[in-house]
Amino acid sequence: MKISSKGRYALEAMLFMASHKTDDYININQIVDTTKIPVRYLEQIFYTLRKAGLIKTLRGSKGGYRIAEPIHLITVGRIIRAVEGELAPVPCVIDLNKCSSEKIDKCITRNLWVNLTDVVDSVIDTIYLNDLVEAYKH
Repeated sequence: MKISSKGRYALEAMLFMASHKTDDYININQIVDTTKIPVRYLEQIFYTLRKAGLIKTLRGSKGGYRIAEPIHLITVGRIIRAVEGELAPVPCVIDLNKCSSEKIDKCITRNLWVNLTDVVDSVIDTIYLNDLVEAYKH
C-alpha cells in the first residue's frame, strides 16, 4: 500500500480548509499559494472530493470551495479513500475472487494482508479532520 501524492494533497488541502472558517468559501488560489499544490492537480482532486460529498463548490466572485460537513465527522480514511480508492495492499483482500493463489482455501499470506489492512483502517478511520486541526494549532 502506498499513498500517492493525490492522497497526500487531498488531505493537506482539506486540512488547510478545515483550519480556516469552515462556513466561508475559500478561493483555490489561497490554497495553492499556501500548500504549493499545482492548481490543475488540485482542481482534479477537488472534483473527486466534491463527487464524494466532502466539499462544496460555489461559482462566482465570492465562490470557491468549502468543506461539506462538520470536520468532527470526516475521517482521514474517508478523505484518502475518496481519491485513492481502497487501500488494501493486494486485490484479494477486497475480493477473494481476485486471489491468484492455487491454495485459495489455505492461503496463509492473505491473512497477513487482511490483518495489515485492518490495522491501517483502524488508524485512518479513527483520526478525524478536527483532530488534525487541533494538532496543527499546537
